[in-house]
Amino acid sequence: MPVIGHLKAEHRQSGNCLAHATGSAINPMLTAAGYNFRRPLAWFALCLAVILVVLADIRASRC
Repeated sequence: MPVIGHLKAEHRQSGNCLAHATGSAINPMLTAAGYNFRRPLAWFALCLAVILVVLADIRASRC
Protein backbone atom coordinates (compact mmCIF):
# COMPACT_ATOMS: atom_id res chain seq x y z
CA MET A 1 0.00 0.00 0.00
CA PRO A 2 1.78 3.18 -1.14
CA VAL A 3 -0.02 5.42 1.37
CA ILE A 4 1.62 3.71 4.34
CA GLY A 5 5.04 3.97 2.70
CA HIS A 6 4.62 7.69 2.15
CA LEU A 7 3.35 8.26 5.67
CA LYS A 8 6.25 6.32 7.15
CA ALA A 9 8.72 8.36 5.12
CA GLU A 10 7.11 11.69 6.04
CA HIS A 11 7.02 10.93 9.78
CA ARG A 12 10.43 9.22 10.14
CA GLN A 13 9.06 5.76 10.93
CA SER A 14 11.57 3.71 8.98
CA GLY A 15 12.11 1.38 11.91
CA ASN A 16 12.09 1.02 15.65
CA CYS A 17 15.62 0.59 16.99
CA LEU A 18 14.50 -0.44 20.48
CA ALA A 19 12.11 -3.27 19.69
CA HIS A 20 13.96 -4.83 16.71
CA ALA A 21 11.76 -6.72 14.23
CA THR A 22 8.61 -6.53 16.36
CA GLY A 23 8.81 -2.75 16.56
CA SER A 24 9.41 -2.49 12.83
CA ALA A 25 6.31 -4.61 12.22
CA ILE A 26 4.17 -2.49 14.56
CA ASN A 27 5.09 0.85 12.94
CA PRO A 28 3.03 0.36 9.72
CA MET A 29 0.04 -0.75 11.78
CA LEU A 30 0.21 2.38 13.94
CA THR A 31 0.68 4.52 10.82
CA ALA A 32 -2.45 3.03 9.23
CA ALA A 33 -4.43 3.51 12.44
CA GLY A 34 -3.41 7.17 12.62
CA TYR A 35 -4.24 7.69 8.96
CA ASN A 36 -7.69 6.15 9.39
CA PHE A 37 -8.31 8.14 12.59
CA ARG A 38 -8.02 11.43 10.69
CA ARG A 39 -11.30 10.82 8.86
CA PRO A 40 -13.62 10.58 11.90
CA LEU A 41 -11.71 13.42 13.53
CA ALA A 42 -12.30 15.67 10.50
CA TRP A 43 -15.98 14.67 10.45
CA PHE A 44 -16.29 15.53 14.14
CA ALA A 45 -14.63 18.93 13.59
CA LEU A 46 -17.07 19.68 10.76
CA CYS A 47 -20.08 18.73 12.90
CA LEU A 48 -18.79 20.86 15.76
CA ALA A 49 -18.33 23.84 13.43
CA VAL A 50 -21.91 23.47 12.13
CA ILE A 51 -23.29 23.27 15.66
CA LEU A 52 -21.36 26.38 16.71
CA VAL A 53 -22.63 28.32 13.69
CA VAL A 54 -26.22 27.32 14.44
CA LEU A 55 -25.85 28.27 18.10
CA ALA A 56 -24.31 31.63 17.19
CA ASP A 57 -27.16 32.28 14.77
CA ILE A 58 -29.77 31.46 17.42
CA ARG A 59 -28.03 33.69 19.94
CA ALA A 60 -27.79 36.58 17.45
CA SER A 61 -31.49 36.33 16.54
CA ARG A 62 -32.54 36.59 20.21
CA CYS A 63 -30.71 39.90 20.80
